[in-house]
Amino acid sequence: MDQKIKEEIAPYNPIPRGRTLSRTGKETVARIMETAIDILRTEGYERFSLQGIAKRLGRRLSNIQYYFRTRENLIRAVIQKVEQTYDRHYEEVLNQAEDSAEGRFRAAIEFNFNDSGNMDTRHFFIQLWPLLSTADNYSGELMRCLYISQLQQLAERIIELTPGICEDEALIRAEMIAAMFEGLMVTAPASVDIPAHSQRLREAIIKTAFAIARSQDRV
Repeated sequence: MDQKIKEEIAPYNPIPRGRTLSRTGKETVARIMETAIDILRTEGYERFSLQGIAKRLGRRLSNIQYYFRTRENLIRAVIQKVEQTYDRHYEEVLNQAEDSAEGRFRAAIEFNFNDSGNMDTRHFFIQLWPLLSTADNYSGELMRCLYISQLQQLAERIIELTPGICEDEALIRAEMIAAMFEGLMVTAPASVDIPAHSQRLREAIIKTAFAIARSQDRV
């Protein structure tokens, strides 16, 4: 995810089923979401609040609460927008990939590797993780919601690459692969800092991901 996330946010409809938002309402929700994500990225998770968004937008708190009654409502909306953004990225990547199981799997792995080295992505997720953890009292529910779409995307590529593998096994292997990329955000230098190291790391990650996906042994 890069700076385009602000432009890619789809309107979140918090109004009960059967009702719709007006055009002005949708525009307001889009501004709230854009502001929420910008606060998280630039000011940190401790400053993420409905009050802070209202102040940034020059609105009353009640105006924000009309669309998002609670902070948790807003957090879940952010998760939804992150999921939608990454689903679009995956679709674009797979549409451009070589037309084979190996080509699509490699394209997905390379996309994740490149994204994990993007500093904007790192800034955002390193603030999002503690926000989700504290919001659900460290139960892990919100973190799981954040990653389920990515795991499903990876699992689909693994099933395509390894015929006969069951869905549960594919999801476990997807979790192992996803964990590599999230770990890289913390441990690896930015991809632009040490190009030679980044290329060696890329090749090692791709090789390891293929080995995990194609293993004949159950994890």
